[in-house]
Amino acid sequence: QVVSCLRFTDFHKRSQMPVWIREILLSASEDHLRKFLVFLTGSPSLSSSTSSGAKMEISVRCQPRSEALPIAHTCFFQLDIPDYKDKETLQAKFVYAITHAQSFEVV
Repeated sequence: QVVSCLRFTDFHKRSQMPVWIREILLSASEDHLRKFLVFLTGSPSLSSSTSSGAKMEISVRCQPRSEALPIAHTCFFQLDIPDYKDKETLQAKFVYAITHAQSFEVV
């Protein structure tokens, strides 16, 4: 369900990043998927539609190649991610980012 919401922009047509991101998400545990959603949206679950009834979209935007961590914009359901050189780097940065993210918890 999460993978079907992804919309990739600004990636070079030969970039493997969209493929790798899908593979990582499809093989992720439920716990990591929840953490990814908290990182990206501030919520541990995926809404089936927006307030207007449209299907939820997650925008994944390519950033220049670097060793930076992915950046999530929770208000816009947008993920800015560097064009990593290999899948192993993507996996390591992805797991670090989602496991160290803070959520918006109501006290």
